[in-house]
Amino acid sequence: MATIKSKQLKRSYKVPRSLKKSIKQNLNKIVKNVKTRERKIYEQKIHEECTKVSQSHLFEACGFLDILDEVWRSHHMDDELRHTLRLSFERFGYAVGAEASRQKNGLEGQKAFTGKMLEKKDCLGEEVLGEIRSWLIEQNKNADEVEVLGKQDEHEEEEEEDNASGAVEEYDWTSTSTLE
Repeated sequence: MATIKSKQLKRSYKVPRSLKKSIKQNLNKIVKNVKTRERKIYEQKIHEECTKVSQSHLFEACGFLDILDEVWRSHHMDDELRHTLRLSFERFGYAVGAEASRQKNGLEGQKAFTGKMLEKKDCLGEEVLGEIRSWLIEQNKNADEVEVLGKQDEHEEEEEEDNASGAVEEYDWTSTSTLE
């Protein structure tokens, strides 16, 4: 049996430089492809999460508008309140239509859409609920309806008072002196 010395083994199995270079290039391409694939998957997950958040806020706002529409149809309201509600519906519909078209443009559109929906929902709630409550009081309607609308506003006021009544922290101005 022939014995192979270590020097002979090294010489006989030497990898050419061009092969090493091509292997290195292929490995770099594979690593880049994996990184881009991972980044795309990450961006897609973020996009899906933003879409879910936007859709949930949209459904919530649409439910709020359905309640307003039901109140509008079930009670015989005067023309001024009808006009106010109609303007609110039109403004909300315009905001939803404009932001829904931006939603298709990617992640930034999703964030803008969510922010606008939250702003519009809060704005509609304060204005319209106050007008409906005042109209119900004027019409001497069911006290339960007025109480339900009043409790919502009272709950919001209590939260604001709790936030405002917090202890005021005194600031130590000696630690930030610029005269030194």
